[in-house]
Amino acid sequence: MIKRAVSALCCLALALPAPAALAAPVRREKAMEIQEDEGLRGFLSTVMSAAVIRDLPELEEGEAPGEELAEAVFGVFEYNMFGLDSVTLTESECAGLYDGFFASGRFEMPAEGSCPCVKIDGGAMVMDLSELNETPLVGAHVYESRIIDGRVFMKADLYTAWGYYLTAPLDIPEEDLTWYCSAEICAESGEGELFGWKLVSYRLGGIWQDGALNEWKEYTGEEAEWSLTVPSMFGESDAGEGVREWQTADGSATLRLEFFPSGPAGEVSGTDEREDDGSYGIISEDGSGRLKLVFRGGELEAGCVLTLEFPEERLDEYSYYLEIIRNSFWMRGMPYG
Repeated sequence: MIKRAVSALCCLALALPAPAALAAPVRREKAMEIQEDEGLRGFLSTVMSAAVIRDLPELEEGEAPGEELAEAVFGVFEYNMFGLDSVTLTESECAGLYDGFFASGRFEMPAEGSCPCVKIDGGAMVMDLSELNETPLVGAHVYESRIIDGRVFMKADLYTAWGYYLTAPLDIPEEDLTWYCSAEICAESGEGELFGWKLVSYRLGGIWQDGALNEWKEYTGEEAEWSLTVPSMFGESDAGEGVREWQTADGSATLRLEFFPSGPAGEVSGTDEREDDGSYGIISEDGSGRLKLVFRGGELEAGCVLTLEFPEERLDEYSYYLEIIRNSFWMRGMPYG
């Protein structure tokens, strides 16, 4: 089974789609102690697709995966590798896949499958994979990774896309990709096993509210010669002179753009997330549910502060939105992304 899978991986690498011209933007990488490659990308796509399809939000460290997660991983792997609508796996083949993907537990053939698409017949697992033809599978963009006690702890943004297996989001057209949720994942090296990684634990964040970036709206202001892109769930509200403001329909999130004369816009608490020469924006956290983006300095006749307020449990989601807003921002002919 393992030899068959490795051979398929080699063949699949030759059939990857060519890079796209108009690629989807991604979150900036932070502390990266490992770099993504096709092995890690394939591993994360398989296990995160399984978790999302079966709506399984977490796996604790040391916990053996349940039948639902294991069977979904088997199915996604077989579908991606061989493109079949159905597959029959012997107990030894299931055990090989289990050991190749999971760091805890051991495989035991269940008496029956965990869903109607999985049946146990004659000691073998028979899987109907046809539903995956209509299911956009998941990819992961890792933006932070740390090695602790030989394990890799990753933070990632998950996305869905049709027909781009093993393709990095930077090589996927924006209109074909939707950002889905955040994830924290722990894995350990499984050298010689399938993709080279084994799953230790994971935790999924809530589903994002506005992950289809191609549906966002562009706004401009002639008086300050500026433009920026705003999530489609925000509608503009009346905030008074010198201020542009947008809110969600339920009022749970607000985006506010305020202009000030040339020079510093007061102190911004928090830690800057990138080195800066003073002419570009500074992202900093100012309270549990607020992020500020300051544009200031240089030759500009005016500066501005963009404040994003949101439910604090959605920090990962909204901090990504603010990065995209920053990358879209222009003022007096100067880009700030």
